[in-house]
Amino acid sequence: MARDDRAGPHLPGVENRLDGRAGTVVQTGVIRGDVHIHAERTAAPVPRQLPMGTRRFTGRTAESAWLDAVVADASPLPALAVVSGTAGVGKTALVVAWAHRVVDAFPDGQLYVDLRGYGPEQPVPAHAALAGFLRALDETGSESDTTLEDRAARYRTAVSGRRLLIVLDNAASEEQVRPLLPGASSSVVVVTSRQPLTGLAVQYAAKLLSVGRLPAHDAVELLEKSLGERVSREREAAASLARRCTGLPLALRIAAEHAADRPTLPLTALAAELDDERTRLDVLDSGDDPRSAVRTVFSWSYHRLGDADSGLFRALGLHPGYGVDAYAAAALMGIGTDTGHGAGTGHRTAVALLMRLARAQMIAESAPGRFDIHDLLRVYARELGEALDDDTARQASLCRLFDYYLHTADRADRVLNRHRYRMPLDGVPSPGPRIDDYGDALSWLDEERRNLVALCRLDRPELDGRRWQLAYVLRGYFFLTKRWDDWIETHSLALAACRRSGDRGAEATTHNNLGRAMLERGRHDEAAEHYACALRLYEEVGDRHGLSDMLANRAVMLRGQGKYAEALRDNHRALDFYRQEADARKIAITLRAIALNELGLGRFADAVRHVEEALDGFLDLDLHQEAAKGFSTLGLVLHRAGEDDRAQEAYLRALDVARRCGSTYEEARALHRLGAVAAARHDTEAARCHWTQALALYQGLGTAKADRVAADLATLDR
Repeated sequence: MARDDRAGPHLPGVENRLDGRAGTVVQTGVIRGDVHIHAERTAAPVPRQLPMGTRRFTGRTAESAWLDAVVADASPLPALAVVSGTAGVGKTALVVAWAHRVVDAFPDGQLYVDLRGYGPEQPVPAHAALAGFLRALDETGSESDTTLEDRAARYRTAVSGRRLLIVLDNAASEEQVRPLLPGASSSVVVVTSRQPLTGLAVQYAAKLLSVGRLPAHDAVELLEKSLGERVSREREAAASLARRCTGLPLALRIAAEHAADRPTLPLTALAAELDDERTRLDVLDSGDDPRSAVRTVFSWSYHRLGDADSGLFRALGLHPGYGVDAYAAAALMGIGTDTGHGAGTGHRTAVALLMRLARAQMIAESAPGRFDIHDLLRVYARELGEALDDDTARQASLCRLFDYYLHTADRADRVLNRHRYRMPLDGVPSPGPRIDDYGDALSWLDEERRNLVALCRLDRPELDGRRWQLAYVLRGYFFLTKRWDDWIETHSLALAACRRSGDRGAEATTHNNLGRAMLERGRHDEAAEHYACALRLYEEVGDRHGLSDMLANRAVMLRGQGKYAEALRDNHRALDFYRQEADARKIAITLRAIALNELGLGRFADAVRHVEEALDGFLDLDLHQEAAKGFSTLGLVLHRAGEDDRAQEAYLRALDVARRCGSTYEEARALHRLGAVAAARHDTEAARCHWTQALALYQGLGTAKADRVAADLATLDR
């Protein structure tokens, strides 16, 4: 505006000023006449780019709540979240379903791009993704001459001041994502990737969410949403189908579509088709869409691995699949050349390989230093190994893996069951974790139990010697923890291995140990058959030590049948041999057994003398579980002899030793017998307390002893 109508821009006193808001501005030196604006500029469109979500989205309540919390952080800087997980786990489905639910929180729109980080196509460059976003935001400009940096700056300017939801789906790397992040804005950015993209957390404090497979109830619900009443009618078959799909949403949806295409097929039949690991991935293939085939989707992750990483992944197909540590991985790869135990160069290399596979979401770190591979990926790894790796090399890897577990289990057993008779083992030890004390040994065996049992199932002739030896090594652990089913399974498998290899001595030993497991399970006829076979084979091969062990075990069976005199004869025959061999552990165990048979014959003084001699041996040898059992035996003899004060003292010693050595069974036994002493004294409350504790422990172990305790408890209420 000019202060003087005659004034122009060249004259003094000229002032241009604009007050208020304006959509269109015309700036000129002199205006003569009116200015007419004939068309208003239309408002920029609000982008609504979210793709269609799945109609059968299931579960993920906690993950959705986590994303809700991210939205609350979106001011004044953008909130950034990375949702990662293995192939087919439903990352995109989760984010898209959640995004549709919260669209009202983003009045300026939603931007979405599939960055194609994993798939048959080339990844989308950030430059191209930015072009799409700028068009959606109605930010036109010269694109062909614009650098990535210029385009990213223009994008940040366009987003500034807006509240947008920006979904960057299927990202390959941090580098692909960084140019797509807004600057100052109250927007929310959610990235999905098979990698955790921890660099974004380091640089931008991104929040990271790892999406796991669906829990069992959600997996069945997903099937139910697809198949309706068929799942209600065949609930167990649906649960079996979900397990075979390992809770992986992609696999579940493919299985559901197969079932929908065959409406008369029972779900049990479809689950049976998935039983065979050799064809499981063939079944989980839609047949016409590479994005709907489990094997293909896995391959997109596999082909991004380096040579060493892919080699370990294929080797993991040989592993039983119940968690792997770096020592097992080093054994598989043949890189564990260090001597002794603890972390060496082979172990450190294996840790690095496992961590890279975990970042690639091919395995998952379930606990510090322990990694899981789910069944479908393990089947895929085995397929690749069979196709790409030399058979001889694969066999060598499997033998090294077996040797690692066999010799480490033996080290653990030597700590748990000191002074036990040992026999030479096949194979070569490899480095393993430190097992310095009882707790270390029990923890390692507890953690690896399922792997150890699964190794015994490997029906391969070259492993027969190792299989029966592993079962033999594990018998002490199984006896301690009362895992009778594991004992029976491993020894039944070992028996078949011994027969195939023709090792008669090993067969005799396995029969003997299997007889003891059958006896503990109350299967007395089967126990007697195994002892008869062991006797014949031991005599055939001339193994006096094995024969004595069999006699000691058979004496337990005879005592259970009330044949105390016959049991004593077997005990004394075994004791004579153990004294000749100066086997202090076996001498003490046999003396305790003799005391129980003398108790059965009413010879209380002899029984006390022999059990006290046995206890001296156990305590001298620091055999804690055996000592706990010995104190319980002493208490039983004294209680039957009417000396309840001394009996109670012995049971309390048994309870203390059992708890210190971690023997739940002996703890329960001592509590049960303490309850009997209290009941004899008419101390009902003490008896109830002891028996209630004993019942809970026995029930946890799944032993029939729980029924006897329950019956005793019932007597208190009469």
